[in-house]
Amino acid sequence: MPCSLSSTTPVLLMAPDLRVFIHEGRTFTSFDASSLPAVIPPIPRPWNPVLESDSSSDNIRDALTTQWAYETRPWYPIIPQNPVFDGAIFGCLNHSYYSVPIETTHDGRYILRKDVREEWQTLEQKLSWCQGRLATNMHFPWYGQPPRAPRDHGYLRSHVDMNLAKKVALRSRDVFVGLATFCTYFIMARRYRPHDGPSSWTSLLTTDPQCPMPSAWVVELSRTFVGDLTDAVPL
Repeated sequence: MPCSLSSTTPVLLMAPDLRVFIHEGRTFTSFDASSLPAVIPPIPRPWNPVLESDSSSDNIRDALTTQWAYETRPWYPIIPQNPVFDGAIFGCLNHSYYSVPIETTHDGRYILRKDVREEWQTLEQKLSWCQGRLATNMHFPWYGQPPRAPRDHGYLRSHVDMNLAKKVALRSRDVFVGLATFCTYFIMARRYRPHDGPSSWTSLLTTDPQCPMPSAWVVELSRTFVGDLTDAVPL
């Protein structure tokens, strides 16, 4: 997976098996690419609430495609292409445009049904907490940008019509993948540290002195696309 770097370090100092491409003043590196693609993906733009408004035409399913790794977003290449929304943890996200439940508010607006909304909010809180604990004492670029929270994309808000409410709900649903992938990034970092065992990340979550996660929930997480790093769950 190619990476885009803005470093001025001479390319001759890089690893001998690292392939280096220079295009229009930008340096790209890869361990497996033989050439640059015809169209180089742009650097992701900073978060802008105006551009990301509920009525925007952005295709949020871009979040479900493998992205190039930029120095600000090193977790991009491990975004799963086919995340499976099932099981006790992610089953609440298993909705399509036709199945996502929308209800009417007292003032005639539309919003994700309360029980689903609460399930999503609980899942977001748990994944956010896990990401924070997994990132403890781990290296992450100071200029790095974590994924936006799903709530930022509007699933907790009401909307003027049902179609917009569905669009916003599904956009928020897909953004959960970014949050989950950020957890995977730190799981991988911990798993491949020489002094850490493969199960250390699970014990970190279950033995936290302030807010330990239930063991059954963490075990279930380890079997999903978040924690299963085997070929059984392809990226």
